[in-house]
Amino acid sequence: MEGRLYFCADQILRFKSDFDDATALPLLSVLRTQPADDPWFLLRFFRHPVVIEQGTTLAAILIAVEAWQDLLTALLDRDVAAYIREMKKPAPSASNGPDWICIRRHSAVVRSYQYLQPGEEEDLNDYFSRELAPADDFDIETECSAFGIRFDSAQHWSLSENIHDIKNLPVVIDNRQALEFLPQDGLLQKGVTGIDYDTHRHRLYSETELSFRELLEAIFISGLFYYSPAVAEHNTRQLQQLLAERDEDPDEEQEDAEPLSEDDPQIAGEFSIEFSEEAFDSLTAHNRQQTEEWQALKKRCRQYSGLPVRIGNIAPARPPEP
Repeated sequence: MEGRLYFCADQILRFKSDFDDATALPLLSVLRTQPADDPWFLLRFFRHPVVIEQGTTLAAILIAVEAWQDLLTALLDRDVAAYIREMKKPAPSASNGPDWICIRRHSAVVRSYQYLQPGEEEDLNDYFSRELAPADDFDIETECSAFGIRFDSAQHWSLSENIHDIKNLPVVIDNRQALEFLPQDGLLQKGVTGIDYDTHRHRLYSETELSFRELLEAIFISGLFYYSPAVAEHNTRQLQQLLAERDEDPDEEQEDAEPLSEDDPQIAGEFSIEFSEEAFDSLTAHNRQQTEEWQALKKRCRQYSGLPVRIGNIAPARPPEP
């Protein structure tokens, strides 16, 4: 069925047909007209364009999909039900956070670089401080992200800390898609009408709209980020504890870094990257956990599945050569 989904300020998700501009039906009402309970009903609308009504908050969007929270939890790998329960709890909103939430599609074209294997005795500091050789290819990346914005600042605010600080903020889909290029790659000519020539980025814009799937992924994966509010609270508390320990350490004097100007010789000169000893502890622990889970899964599949397990590389299909 062709049409658009509308998240409305009254916490109801509605559907409007492309062949009727006057009527928007609650999606739950559409579901109830079906002959039987269809667990995959919502999937039919995942590619449909989505619109957010003026004044619709983040809480209203999440509560509007409560009927499909189990399906969305499986698809997004986020505990949607836990986020909805947290949204419903009475709690004051923050007064010093963002003023509204922006959902935006962003694309970038950047030069690829050749990452050579590290030497036998080369440490991470030396490896990441190498001068990289540019490759012939480019990386083209597109993502949909969700972030907070204040009226008095151009800075993007994270949405992954305390959900009660952001649940009553209005959500807006940016109808402009930005395509970015790095000036040093020299891909765009100077003086072309419609291109924003910033010092660090060249941008061109086009109108766009997001699908229902892209909106949900932006909110839960890019914005809220953590699997559940409890995980977000735990990680935020750990970060605050680390910052407090750093501030209380009498052996280290912290000095505010002065901003560098574009003409500062430190920018043009060589620089090196240094890692603290604990820099990759969390990544190492995550990789270890993933490896253990995979090894356990392989063992179970070999024990209980009669299907053959493939060992070695599986060659991807390529276009045939003439």
